Amino acid sequence: MGITIHYKGSIRRLSEIDTLVDILEDFAKILEWKTERYPSLSVTDKQADTDAFGIQQHQDRHYPRGIVVYPHESCEPFSFTFTKEKNLVDFRGSYLQNRTESPGWLHVKTQFAPVDSHIAIIKLMKYLRGSFIPDLEVKDEGGYWESEDEKQLESRMESLNQAMGSLEEGFTVIPKDVFRNRSAEEIADLIERLLKRNRE
Repeated sequence: MGITIHYKGSIRRLSEIDTLVDILEDFAKILEWKTERYPSLSVTDKQADTDAFGIQQHQDRHYPRGIVVYPHESCEPFSFTFTKEKNLVDFRGSYLQNRTESPGWLHVKTQFAPVDSHIAIIKLMKYLRGSFIPDLEVKDEGGYWESEDEKQLESRMESLNQAMGSLEEGFTVIPKDVFRNRSAEEIADLIERLLKRNRE
C-alpha cells in the first residue's frame, strides 16, 4: 500500500546500456543519490544485436546489466537493468530464479519519500523514454506522469498517509485474538468496517 510507480519496457540497443548507466550515475550524483552498476560489459552494436549462440553464451554471464538507483532513504530503490533480450527486469526479482518467466512490471514505492523524489524519478523516466527506451510504459499512482501536477501528487500522498495512519490507529484498538480462526474474507470484512468507521 502506498504511492508506487510501475514501469516496463525495453532498451533500443544493448550497446546503449553503458551510456544510459553513465547518464543515470551523473543524474544521481547531482541529487546525491547512491547508485550501483550491475555487471558491465562493453559490447559493440554488431555483437549486441547478434543472436549467434556463441555470443549469447558469452553474454549470459553479464546479464541482467544496468544500474540500480537508491534515491531518498524513505524511497525504494529502482533499477534500469536489462536482459540480453533488451527487456527491463528487476535485478532482484523472480526473473533471476526462473529465467523462463518473461519480465513484467518493475515497481518503486515513493509514498514515504519527499514529493521531490517522486517528481525526479518521473522526469528521469520521461527522459529515458525519449532517449533510450521508446516503448517505456509507466503507471504512476501519484498521477504525475500524466498531469505533471505537483499539487495533485502532494494531495494524493497526504490522503494516503492519513488513511494509513487511521488504519494503524484502528488496529491498535482491536484485540490480537480477533483475527484468529477467521477466513481471509472475514478478516477483509473486519478491515473494511474499520476503514469505513474511520472515514465517518
